[in-house]
Amino acid sequence: MKGLYNHVIYGLGLSIVLWVFFPVNVFAEVVGLGIADYDRKGAESAMNRWVEDGPLEGTDIASQHVDFLKNFESEFGSFRRGDIVQRSLVGNSVQLFYLVLAYERKPLFARFIVFKTTNRWIITEIRFDPEIDTIFHENLMLPRLDARFPSLETDRSFR
Repeated sequence: MKGLYNHVIYGLGLSIVLWVFFPVNVFAEVVGLGIADYDRKGAESAMNRWVEDGPLEGTDIASQHVDFLKNFESEFGSFRRGDIVQRSLVGNSVQLFYLVLAYERKPLFARFIVFKTTNRWIITEIRFDPEIDTIFHENLMLPRLDARFPSLETDRSFR
């Protein structure tokens, strides 16, 4: 019984330490909730969630993003899911999230810049683009296709 008690105390102590130093999953708290809203309630609900308490709240930029997402859906089908591709840390108070938003007939690429205020994390910038190169620059750590699928010109065994 004493061993079980020690494990419980150790687990609680570790949980408290983790909560103090890593209190939330930033993606889930800020970006992920918007993706869940997008899936259930649509683009406007997602954007409201994403811009809440941030510099984009109530701006024309947020409205333009909603219009863009609705137009994208009308052209390429309904939203299916959002996949995080990479997270980049920029100091202690800024994180960049790169995502692929999957629709029925085409992916949409996105970047969210998230900033830590004194109270919480907020989104300060959102970019959407159907062109992968606009969002995912060369310095982003993506797997190279030619590493897994050699072209006819780089692999002589195919000739």
